[in-house]
Amino acid sequence: MVKSQPRQINSDVELSHHSSYQKLLNRISEFAWLMDIEGQIYLSNRSWQEFTGKTPSSSQPYFFWDLIQPKDKGLLKNAGQISLLKNHVFEYKLRLKNYQGKYTLLTLQIEALNIEQEEELPLLLCTATSTTNIFDRSLIEIEEDLESNIAEYKRKELILFSKAEFVRRILESSQDCIKVLDLQGNLLYMNDGGQDLMEIDNFDRQIRNTPWLNFWHGCARKAAEKAFAVACTGGVGKFDGYCATAKGTPKWWEVVITPMFDEKKNLQEILSVSRDITSRKIAEEKLKERNQELNSFTHVVSHDLKAPLRGISNLSEMIVEDLQSYIPVENKHQLNLLQQRVLRMNALINGLLEYSRVGKQEILLESVNLEELLDEVIDSLDPPKSFKIHYSKPLPTLVTKKLLLNQILANLISNSIKHHHLNNGQIDLIVEDMGQYYQFAIADDGPGIPKQHRDRIFEIFQTLENKTSTTNTGIGLALIKKIVDGEGGKFWLDSETEKGSKFCFTWKKE
Repeated sequence: MVKSQPRQINSDVELSHHSSYQKLLNRISEFAWLMDIEGQIYLSNRSWQEFTGKTPSSSQPYFFWDLIQPKDKGLLKNAGQISLLKNHVFEYKLRLKNYQGKYTLLTLQIEALNIEQEEELPLLLCTATSTTNIFDRSLIEIEEDLESNIAEYKRKELILFSKAEFVRRILESSQDCIKVLDLQGNLLYMNDGGQDLMEIDNFDRQIRNTPWLNFWHGCARKAAEKAFAVACTGGVGKFDGYCATAKGTPKWWEVVITPMFDEKKNLQEILSVSRDITSRKIAEEKLKERNQELNSFTHVVSHDLKAPLRGISNLSEMIVEDLQSYIPVENKHQLNLLQQRVLRMNALINGLLEYSRVGKQEILLESVNLEELLDEVIDSLDPPKSFKIHYSKPLPTLVTKKLLLNQILANLISNSIKHHHLNNGQIDLIVEDMGQYYQFAIADDGPGIPKQHRDRIFEIFQTLENKTSTTNTGIGLALIKKIVDGEGGKFWLDSETEKGSKFCFTWKKE
């Protein structure tokens, strides 16, 4: 039935019948209401108003058809046909919406009134009771549950489809080679990006169901077998290996093998993700070649350059010894400068060799008592007795690379002594526990470092003294920085110090 626009009932009819109809409805204990053949409700008893949460009003009319469950509307005969049958009650079982928006199964009876009064619009008296038929209610509940389950299934199906589409787009847009293997290691799937990387024109014809391990050879094959075995036991396997593409292009891969489980946590398939690291491997090979060249250069410096220097030094000493009484004072001074230059050059070569070796030597970890280490460093430097070197006790014991830490402390303490402008200076060593690392500070009361030079002192060959110094090469601080950086720490000059210098560095506990 098509619902018409709300309409005002004839005022005469309303005035003459309103009171009697309302009294009739109030005497009915079940839900009861009065409506016209278009479904507009004019009067109702309190039970119906409490059930629907609505009160009939000419200013805010409502229609009976809006309360019927959409699937039940076809069960109701045309109200126009009902209005033409006198003294006949029509009965239906319908689901009607209550004030909470939920549907309740009701037994509905409809009877036509004032049929003989042609000048008036026919009215329908409606009563409704809650059905007591368990079978009918069960069917309704089953239908409602089924509808709810279908709706939930469709919702979950849509979510699952969205997630599957999301995963598919990620897989297809990935620049890694992503493969799915069965538990025997045969290829079941490879993403489009992976097929491009492997230069595969047709996955189904070329490699589907091919054993994945067949792509690896030599050491890479052993590593692949081990990683696959780990994944089959529920772990994550990783390895790097060489594997050429389908067209023979050489490539190196970083591979991660992970297990995939079903909803019951049973191992279902194996996922392999391979990242092309060919560029990185090429760069590593080039770096290896450069390091070999540097090692060769270091060998040349340590042997071929130091030998002539020793010859020059020995020759100058022989000249001074043999011709000491015949050499003018000015020439003696020049020979002395020559020997100083040789010593400085020798110190530069030794410092450069030491700098080049940092990070290339395999140094074992060992237990280091800091108090004992500092005592050893101070004793080896043999500072003037007028110099005071102080540190607070007790100091911790840590597991670290003793050789490197010794080298850092020796350089910093030696610098404080060597560059001090007085013979009775003081050096303070401070060690603070910062949680995951220790922070060391070496402070002195020397002349300090001018602000304009503080940025360049960590650069190699940079020194604030004149070039005639035989001990200061400008490599010490650069060497310390390289060591500290290589061990994951930080090295800096404390700029807040007003007097002297204070160098700080951090050192991991293990």
